[in-house]
Amino acid sequence: MDKFMFHPSHYNLLLEMNEKGEILQSLHDPSYDTVHGMAQVITLSDGRLALSTFFGSNIAILNDKDARAIGQV
Repeated sequence: MDKFMFHPSHYNLLLEMNEKGEILQSLHDPSYDTVHGMAQVITLSDGRLALSTFFGSNIAILNDKDARAIGQV
């Protein structure tokens, strides 16, 4: 029975898709450091992203310079 229980993963994934459902870009947070339990993302008027969480009342703001290509350190 235990194998059917929900076990949350500690990994955030954000997908940008077009109207056809095609993926335009994906942002990954494998270390789960940016936001714990990301719930919603909106694009602000200046292009930054506001990320909300299921587990708190705070939001995180992501700038372009905060993102890096997969494989970069």
